[in-house]
Amino acid sequence: MSIYAYATALARVYKSQTLTRGTINELLESEDWKDAISILREKGIISETPSSILDFDIMIKRRSLEILRKLRGYTLSSSISSSIVDLYEFFFKLDDLEALIASAYFHNSSPRLSILTELMELKPQSYEDVLASLKGIERDALKYAIDKSVKKTPSEIGSFLEYYFIKSLSKIVEEMKGDWKGKADEIICGYKDYYTVSLAYNLKVQEDLTCKISRDVVRDIANSTNEKEVLDLLTRTPYSKSISGLDVYSALASLKRVARINARNASLNAFMGSPFTPVTVMAIAELIRLDTEDLITIVNGLALHSVDKVKSSVSFELI
Repeated sequence: MSIYAYATALARVYKSQTLTRGTINELLESEDWKDAISILREKGIISETPSSILDFDIMIKRRSLEILRKLRGYTLSSSISSSIVDLYEFFFKLDDLEALIASAYFHNSSPRLSILTELMELKPQSYEDVLASLKGIERDALKYAIDKSVKKTPSEIGSFLEYYFIKSLSKIVEEMKGDWKGKADEIICGYKDYYTVSLAYNLKVQEDLTCKISRDVVRDIANSTNEKEVLDLLTRTPYSKSISGLDVYSALASLKRVARINARNASLNAFMGSPFTPVTVMAIAELIRLDTEDLITIVNGLALHSVDKVKSSVSFELI
């Protein structure tokens, strides 16, 4: 049996539990966020009722991490698959890493953490204190982000932490061969463009990681002097028909949503080809990530009575 068979078999089980357009519509029709929670309990997505929105956010993130860790247990014989799952686990720790960075920068009290709970008592006085408390991917990512950052602010470092995720995932994909590489690249294509363009606009940094957007466009965005220039550049990319909004941030939000929709479709398609590959593992990890983000967006949106905004944010094309 292929070394990828066990991980893929487990991934297919989890795929059957992922969100559908029908479930999304049912949630969006809820009277309030508590009704949505009841639906999620009925469907077995969560096992208990959270007492607050924050508790729900933590609960759903921890559920997703638990699934990823089970998945990783079946990937030990495949270094590629293990590395992919490790990166997605890292992604779910980003909020906590950014909280630690902010605590060190502003010299606040111990940060509130939902995943890296072993660091709850940490009171970092510097970025070095945070680095010393971490290991593995988390430490490597933070060191990379601090080194890349010019101003060393929490927001700037946070941007590079997010970029580290897609940069590292792309490196794994580049080392794949044949059909594996093509299917995996379809999953992350939009993300490469979104994160690189975001860095170019927000931090005036030029990175080479792109898919459909040319490096010349990235360079011009990084060198732009006003919003109109950036909007004009974005409307000349392959994403032009999907980009909406009168300002750059709205346009970037549209670009991110396109990336997420395409990633969901590509992940679902990855299950229709040859079985037993690391791409199947990447696909389920991406679906877990998308489901988690969508559920948090929907429940928070219902609490804020902003359903229309939620509809334009989730990774589904809704009518």
